[in-house]
Amino acid sequence: HAFGYMAWFSSSARAFTRVAASRSVPVAARTCSSRTMSTASVDVANPLLQQEDLPKFASIQPTDLTPAVEDLLSKMNQDFDSFETKLTQASGSMEFDDVLPELERMQFGLGYAWGVAGHLNGVKNGDELRQAYEANQPKIVEAMSKFRQSKPVYDALSAIDEKIKSTDDASFALSQRRRAVESSLRSM
Repeated sequence: HAFGYMAWFSSSARAFTRVAASRSVPVAARTCSSRTMSTASVDVANPLLQQEDLPKFASIQPTDLTPAVEDLLSKMNQDFDSFETKLTQASGSMEFDDVLPELERMQFGLGYAWGVAGHLNGVKNGDELRQAYEANQPKIVEAMSKFRQSKPVYDALSAIDEKIKSTDDASFALSQRRRAVESSLRSM
């Protein structure tokens, strides 16, 4: 299962990196990365935490990876624990905009940093970077497994799926939301 989650996360991280590279980063993601940077326990000079613009490939050192991953994982886990509590308390009354965009916002910072690290591991591979990447990969897999195995997230998405299926609205926007929810449920 870990490979499946890692393949999913790697493709998501590449997508996040492409989004950031196109400078069309969602407002929620920009807010997340800014907040992460302002409350970071690591030095904000870490180029993997500077996510408002294109990756700063020339500045990234292998020693930046572990502190960035640990900081981003800590923030993401805190946010996710709070989110699961919120979902549990809402017991099925959540809407699409309360769930999927929030999950995306939580995952953005780590996805961005891990996508950049994965790119560098592929094009500028060296012993130190490879060791840092391999040391952090299990942490990433574990974190993403937590998202994929969350009963509160599954229950919320299932309730949203039922709401969408019960509507007569055939708009393009709703069909895209339906597709996103169904895809998320299948990947769990």
